[in-house]
Amino acid sequence: MMSHHVITVFLIGYSHLTSFFRVGAIVLALHDASDVLLEAARVFKYSEHELGASVFSGLFALSRLVLHLIYFPFWVIRTTGCDLM
Repeated sequence: MMSHHVITVFLIGYSHLTSFFRVGAIVLALHDASDVLLEAARVFKYSEHELGASVFSGLFALSRLVLHLIYFPFWVIRTTGCDLM
């Protein structure tokens, strides 16, 4: 988990140095938006509310799928002008 945070800070710094700070902020927002739902699912699981944990786990999976596999490659990467696809 520590390496995840170190790499994230490096990427944010690098996006700032290369004048891609707006893109870096959008990428950070897209990747962190689903983490809120994951933490909510954990809170419900720890408090033994299985229905809430199941609902938020499903919402987390759906948001992760949409944000990481649809919006990120087809919206963020495409609008930055990268010819990866």
